[in-house]
Amino acid sequence: MNRLRSLTLIAVAFTACLPAQDYRAKLTGEVIDATGAKMAKVRVELTSKASQAKSTTASNEAGLYLFQFLDSGEYRLTASSAGFKTFIQDGIRLQAGQSTGVEIRLQVGDVADRLEVTSVLAALDTESASRGLVVSQSLMKELPVRGQNPLNVVNLLPGTTQRGAGVFMSPFANSANVNFVISGGSPSQNEMLIDGAPNTARTTSVQNNIALMPVQESVGEVTVVTNAYDASYGRTSGGIVNFTTLGGTSQHHVTAWGYFRRKEWNANAYPLNAIGSPRAEQSINQIGIQAAGPLEIPKLLKRNGKYALYYLGSFEKYAEMFPQPIRLAVPTAEMKAGDFSKMRNATGDLIRIFDPLNAPLDAAGNPVRTPFPGNVIPPSRFDPVALAVSKYYLAPNDAGLPNQRYAAGNFSLPQFSYPFLFWNWNSRIDLKAGDNDRLFFRFSTNKHTQERTLNGILGKPGEQAYNPFLRQNHAYMLDWVRVLSPSATLNVRGNYARYVEGQDVVGNLKFDLTSLGLPASLPAKLAIPDFFGVWAVAGYAPLGFTPGMEFNNTYSTQANLTKIWGSHTLKAGLDFRRMHFMAPTTASSNPLRFAASAGFTRQTWNNAASEANSGDAYASFLLGTASAGSADYAVRPFLRSWYFAPYLQDDWKVSRKLTLNLGLRWDYNPTTDEKHNRMVTHFDPAAASPIAGNISAANLALYPQLRDLKGGLRFAGVDGNRRVGTEASLTTFQPRIGAAYRLNDQTVLRGGYGMFFANWPTTDYSQTQGFSTSTALVTTLDESRTPRPNTLRDPFPSGVGTPLGAALGLNTFAGANFGWWNPNAKLPRVHQFSFGVQRRLTSSSSLEVSYVGSQTQNLMTSRAFNIQSDDFVKQCDPSRGGNRAFCDALVPNPFFGLSEFAGTSLGLSSTISRLRPTRPHPQFDGDLNKLARSDGRMW
Repeated sequence: MNRLRSLTLIAVAFTACLPAQDYRAKLTGEVIDATGAKMAKVRVELTSKASQAKSTTASNEAGLYLFQFLDSGEYRLTASSAGFKTFIQDGIRLQAGQSTGVEIRLQVGDVADRLEVTSVLAALDTESASRGLVVSQSLMKELPVRGQNPLNVVNLLPGTTQRGAGVFMSPFANSANVNFVISGGSPSQNEMLIDGAPNTARTTSVQNNIALMPVQESVGEVTVVTNAYDASYGRTSGGIVNFTTLGGTSQHHVTAWGYFRRKEWNANAYPLNAIGSPRAEQSINQIGIQAAGPLEIPKLLKRNGKYALYYLGSFEKYAEMFPQPIRLAVPTAEMKAGDFSKMRNATGDLIRIFDPLNAPLDAAGNPVRTPFPGNVIPPSRFDPVALAVSKYYLAPNDAGLPNQRYAAGNFSLPQFSYPFLFWNWNSRIDLKAGDNDRLFFRFSTNKHTQERTLNGILGKPGEQAYNPFLRQNHAYMLDWVRVLSPSATLNVRGNYARYVEGQDVVGNLKFDLTSLGLPASLPAKLAIPDFFGVWAVAGYAPLGFTPGMEFNNTYSTQANLTKIWGSHTLKAGLDFRRMHFMAPTTASSNPLRFAASAGFTRQTWNNAASEANSGDAYASFLLGTASAGSADYAVRPFLRSWYFAPYLQDDWKVSRKLTLNLGLRWDYNPTTDEKHNRMVTHFDPAAASPIAGNISAANLALYPQLRDLKGGLRFAGVDGNRRVGTEASLTTFQPRIGAAYRLNDQTVLRGGYGMFFANWPTTDYSQTQGFSTSTALVTTLDESRTPRPNTLRDPFPSGVGTPLGAALGLNTFAGANFGWWNPNAKLPRVHQFSFGVQRRLTSSSSLEVSYVGSQTQNLMTSRAFNIQSDDFVKQCDPSRGGNRAFCDALVPNPFFGLSEFAGTSLGLSSTISRLRPTRPHPQFDGDLNKLARSDGRMW
């Protein structure tokens, strides 16, 4: 912790005088006379065509001049010196992130005389080896950009591959939008920026989600950096995507737009045509307005004065009805009455329902189940809880799918559509404060909601629905550019962003669980006492859905100081971020859940894979024989992480033709901590387990290996343990080298190599065992041979466990299964390299041909850790001469009755299969997957 504080103080101090990467353009070059001699102290002026704002500088002793932090657009360049004609170059087009050189050659003459170059030139990247693609606003309007979503242009560019579902590409489909690959990197592992500031957010499942999606009309350019040899870029496995928002202009402009879609304009969907159904409702109304211009105050602010203020405001509203035909299976009336005589498979064979109770045992101790007479379950065998839950199923309204299992698809809503609602606001104020200072402030916000059912129920108990689903953003940014001298410029940027995502389920709340016949004492023990629960019967429409809402806060500052020193353009900076992630509830946790499968009503208890003609999940449920279930308490974590990365960059103009890009970056990027230390850091396989001392002597005689029982969880902040899953590596240095060589005025050769450390690609480091707990439903006491009686009526006879935190120490989660984070995990490391040629074809076009390569190391993998030796496993594998019955055979349970295993199958069952106690850590009932092994590679 002391090391973190020290590094933080250093970072803050460094930020005060430096700060990081910039998304804007840079124009540089040499000033020479007719003989090629370099000229110093020549006044050079650059004028923006859009705002008429002027910037001035002077060439240094090496003849170099530099303009940076330039917005994309068209510029005029002028240069003047006594005894020489004034040089004027019009039509210089600059794109975001571009580094371009324009040579100024002065001719002897009167300064009043002008040497004008009026042709518009397609700028070549003569000063940088970094590669990227820029899509301008005018091009976005001409391209088929779905949903007016500016990020969709990435999918149209070479070097990028979309991996997400193409149907969800609207401007509010955040996680689907970022699921693309750049330059062979990993999906969803690209750095997302807006005006150079971080634009990423974490969710439970996606580490590098995009946060804010700006209004497309307010975006001047979308820049995709596919190979960044500038050390100011990092935290990516592939590329960088930056939105550059527009600022105000010297003239007032108002733009309005509308995009519409109607079902009458579309062909009918094939599934609807096949059943003779008309088109489903499908419509889009997307309208917006944008205004921009100067803000003038007499005698103080003028549109082209020394002090000038410009504004831009953009608002868009999006409403869509999205078709989602629903076809599910629901229990029929006769099935609810116990009659399964119509239950047949796709080939018409009867699916028999077997009685899981009252079955005689064979010589091996396995049950010999008999079918219910007439395939009818007697009403006396119905479970009252199952009957009460069954009332919430919708009634069949369809004959069902032909050539399928009985009841398949017997409930359908072929024309069902649900609404997407979205509004988006972007505003920006730009200030020119004299000749040396430029500032802008941007505020952006948007909100998306939807009400979407997956099982046809909405607003009532049993809904499996996003009711409603929410995504919301707020982003504030202040950017300041200060010209310190003709050869030095400082840029400082501050940004705060908040992203919220999640769903509610209003129909499943404020529900009386005792009305289902559940014990009156149960609701008070649950995390959400008035929650309907989740009832998942395999093959049938599920009932119930769990609420979950997540919050992200990102605080960041980036800054850089650029200095021209001779033929070197030196840049030093820092990217500093503080991220908070909060999940007051989590959709991966279920306060109450029950599941049923066909297993208990099949003929053979352990032959599910080959039994297609016996057993049905609803029949099992009607008998009250659940296959799984749980009552979960989810911690409400406050996860925090640091990131900062200082860097140095030298763009060295070795000669008029050759420029070298030399950079070095260092990343500090540990995994998160939890504000109150409510987190597990790792599993310790060598720790002596205190459970060994409680095992009876008789059982130790049967299982002598348990005398040396080892393994258990370690907790953040306990016994001096670290607070994070993985400490940040201090060796994350990332060299960058690139070269741009100008063969002639029309051709440039460019190539380079760069090392990157990506962000953590997974959120698995947030392990909360002990602080989050799950009481498993014990469904059987003999390895699924027979069900435990009254499973639904008395689901948790030992009570519902509540989180004890780290109080149980190494005994935490005894009798349970979990995954654990590798404390030695490494950040993925990426090597990028490229070589290519860029050629100007005409005055307004250029062609580039390149080879781009990428190699990624330390990719996250997982592997079962708590598995038996191969010598033991082969005794159970028939393909290797073993016998499955050997592993399935019941043996005494050494953990039976021990308090550490209360409420688990290891604590309640006197016998277990021979397979279970032979694990390396048998006190934990599962594979204990080791996460983040960092041994994956990718080319």
